[in-house]
Amino acid sequence: MIKKEIMDQLNDPLKLEKLYRSNKNIFKSAIFELAEEKPESKILQFWKARFESNKLNKIPFQTLFNISLICIIAFLFLRLPNFFLDPEWFYPRFLPVTLFLSLAAYYQFLKFNSRNTLIIVGSALVVTTYGSLLPNIDNSDSAMMSILHLIPIGLSLFGISYLGNNLSNISNRISFIRMCGELFIICVLLFLGGGVFTLFTVGMFDLVGIDVEDWYMLNVGLLGTVSIPICSAFLFDYFFKDRIYIASLLAKVFAPLFTMLALFYVIVMIANGKTPFNDREFLIIFNAFLILVLAIVSLSIISRDGEKLSLYEDGINTLLLVITISINALALAAILFRLFEFGISPNRFVVIGLNIIVFIHLFRLLFSHIHLFQGKSNIQTTKIKVVDYLSVYVAWSAIVFFILPLIFNYQ
Repeated sequence: MIKKEIMDQLNDPLKLEKLYRSNKNIFKSAIFELAEEKPESKILQFWKARFESNKLNKIPFQTLFNISLICIIAFLFLRLPNFFLDPEWFYPRFLPVTLFLSLAAYYQFLKFNSRNTLIIVGSALVVTTYGSLLPNIDNSDSAMMSILHLIPIGLSLFGISYLGNNLSNISNRISFIRMCGELFIICVLLFLGGGVFTLFTVGMFDLVGIDVEDWYMLNVGLLGTVSIPICSAFLFDYFFKDRIYIASLLAKVFAPLFTMLALFYVIVMIANGKTPFNDREFLIIFNAFLILVLAIVSLSIISRDGEKLSLYEDGINTLLLVITISINALALAAILFRLFEFGISPNRFVVIGLNIIVFIHLFRLLFSHIHLFQGKSNIQTTKIKVVDYLSVYVAWSAIVFFILPLIFNYQ
């Protein structure tokens, strides 16, 4: 019966698609049978090729071996120093870099590039050596700010590995940003699953009077932590690539919600007389909100389909950008006020620098949206405005990491 329906609708792509979605498994079986019976039919061969391409490819043993090798090396690198180094000194300096370098190693195994390998290895040696020479973060604000910027530095090394020979290619940079968003979601899901497994494991052993928490976290927990980013990248590449848009979807969902939140937040702030000028914690929340909004707007822009203007999506992004720029301007004024009131410090230096950089980026995105509404540009141009500014963030992170401690004499 299904075969006859397929043959009757063979020249109507929409009806064939509807027939496929009504019962996928039966439709698939019928297509394979018909393709064997009628090899001259290009439409049947197309559908057969479509189903075959959607089959999960057999995972190469070499890939699994490489993943296991990277995870074990990263685990041993982070675990062995526990026996003779202070974990509070060691982990802030080396855990973020190790996680990103593991991802970089994974993509170097997939698409080896000798030039990029030299850049990554050389940069990693310089960064880890310099980081190990910094004073304790409990006694030095400049060292703490410096070490915090190991995260974007590590992310940039991962990006170099992922992009390969296409470091300057805008389309590949856009794909990298989208992939990072999806990778983050997969990592969060795996961490949540690992957290539940950990609670059950520790709880079950506790019921029989065995305390395994410390041993478990130092060994199994650490191995899981270093493995999750690589496993997430593997899942994205082999199972989800070009078929998962969770981060993009969340960005589209939360863009209007954050627009309402930002507007409501400004109104309540004015009504209550609460300002970042006299409240340090309030200023910190301001800056965290700023970074989060920038991430949401960037993902929302990158996930836009087509080239035509969308009054809803582009309108929401424009409104969110206007409100966020206003908040950013207020935050900048508050930072400058605190700068003149209390003097320069490593924290204020970093915050004002980051705010200026983000402020410029947001303005570039806003002007791009205005030109979009005026018909002077298209969506692709707006996407370019998101990714062509990445090198500025990398340069700023390098300045903070290497130069900030020197400027403030490691204070």
